[in-house]
Amino acid sequence: MIFQHLKGALMVENKSNMKGRVTVYSVPGCPHCTQAKAALKKLGLPVCEVDINKHRELQTKVKRLAGCSSVPQIFFNNVYVGNNEDLQNLDPQQLEHLVLLVREEPVPPDAPPVPERASDVSEAMRNLILKLYSDHLSEDGKTVDYKAVRRSPYYEQYCELAVQLQRVELLSLSREEKLAFFINIYNALVIHGNLRLGFPKTLWQRYRFFNYVSYLIGGEVFTLQDIENGVLRGNRRGTAQFLKPFSKNDPRLRVALHDVEPLIHFALNCGAKGCPPIRTYTPQDINNQLRAAAEAFLENDDSFMIDSMRREVKLSPIFKWYKADFGGTDEKLLNWVFDHIGPSQKKLSLKALLSAGNVKPDDPTVSARISACLSDISLWMKDHHLQLNLAKTELLVIPSDPKIHHNFSIQLGSSTITSSRTARNPGVVIDDQLNFTDQVASTTRSCRFILYNIRKIRPFLSEHATQVLVQALVLSRLDYCNALLAGLPACTTKPLQMIQNAAARVVFNEPKRAHVTPLFIKLQHSAPGLQDHHWFGTPLSSFTNADLCTSQMLTLCK
Repeated sequence: MIFQHLKGALMVENKSNMKGRVTVYSVPGCPHCTQAKAALKKLGLPVCEVDINKHRELQTKVKRLAGCSSVPQIFFNNVYVGNNEDLQNLDPQQLEHLVLLVREEPVPPDAPPVPERASDVSEAMRNLILKLYSDHLSEDGKTVDYKAVRRSPYYEQYCELAVQLQRVELLSLSREEKLAFFINIYNALVIHGNLRLGFPKTLWQRYRFFNYVSYLIGGEVFTLQDIENGVLRGNRRGTAQFLKPFSKNDPRLRVALHDVEPLIHFALNCGAKGCPPIRTYTPQDINNQLRAAAEAFLENDDSFMIDSMRREVKLSPIFKWYKADFGGTDEKLLNWVFDHIGPSQKKLSLKALLSAGNVKPDDPTVSARISACLSDISLWMKDHHLQLNLAKTELLVIPSDPKIHHNFSIQLGSSTITSSRTARNPGVVIDDQLNFTDQVASTTRSCRFILYNIRKIRPFLSEHATQVLVQALVLSRLDYCNALLAGLPACTTKPLQMIQNAAARVVFNEPKRAHVTPLFIKLQHSAPGLQDHHWFGTPLSSFTNADLCTSQMLTLCK
């Protein structure tokens, strides 16, 4: 046998010094494939075995290179040797030449295709896209020259790397390899999508961006939503999603992590201002890399800050969007933060607050998100030939705890809208404590003014005409949104009861001090809308009187 003759002379002692590659295309259970691989291993050569049944996308290319579809097919770098019989029949000089070729020459570009190593491809793509991004970023760091990026030769290299993703073998990846691979791919895909399509500005554009921008990986399509919520979060529903990314029969479900890894949220960068910085991750020591990213993220005051005086913890919106990943409750969330923040004054302050209990988590980005929402509304209105009137736009904050005072503003263009104690929603004044004292005061003032004018012309009106005017007052003012007043204390609704009493006196032209009970009894048959002077007490009687007044009014209008 040739291998016995050359065993001592050609045995490679250190495979790591080999620059090239021996590629063997085979199928499981093939005796000829087994013999060929055993012979190559005796020579100490680095064998790259490719299961042609598992990677059917390579069958056509291998058949074109080898001229047949049988196995095994053996290549030394880009040199085709043949099958097992051809390998066994090589003379010593040919074999020595091939071994030296693999030892000294790197794998050429025209070498036969093999399934790509996921970690190598993702790391190369991550580094290349970052170079493109940084090379064409403006000096102020706010804009990217997308046209120049697409003209760059590095962009063509990146697109070629992206095509190689379809040959990546995903099912054989370990948990650590999946984390590194998909984090790098996610961050690369976000930048690639921004370069091709531009940065999404509206909510609808962001929805389409994260649900349609995708790569073909291992023969399956993965969108940004699929990578984050399907793979890295263990197939959990994302923000504003009703369904899980992968169904039970979806082949991509086999790639998903078994359990969610909260640390991924400090490695993924979706392009928002509050996202963590972009880094490249490797499978080796991935857990420590992610923990270091989380620690650095929590050190930033924009991401995590403690107000000891108010006993508030202000966190990045990431913790709100993915609260379930951090335990699902405020207490578990804050304990998670405590466990992952580095030694610092923040950690000591958080420990003191947790020990004392009753910590109030807060979200420092509420104003920014409201501003973004208002901007989207303004853009939508412009598209439909409408205009948002900022002069009549009011901001009302209703705290869960009346003792907490939220003092912030929202920005729309050059205009700033500050929070106020009350806001008017067509005809109703809503206050931040929801006690409706301002609404009652406003209704009382307008009704008093109208009754004053009716009383001035009362000598010239018949009793029936006065009833019509007063019923119109009840319908348009007293009954308007009166269901909001149900359950309020009598002291709050007393001014409205006094208005109703005054209205009854105006109908019968009685003096201001006249007793109203006989007047309401008299109105039972003539004006049902004014018959019950206790209708402010319960929601049922409130709706009942509104219905009676409406019925009476329709009758009068016929």
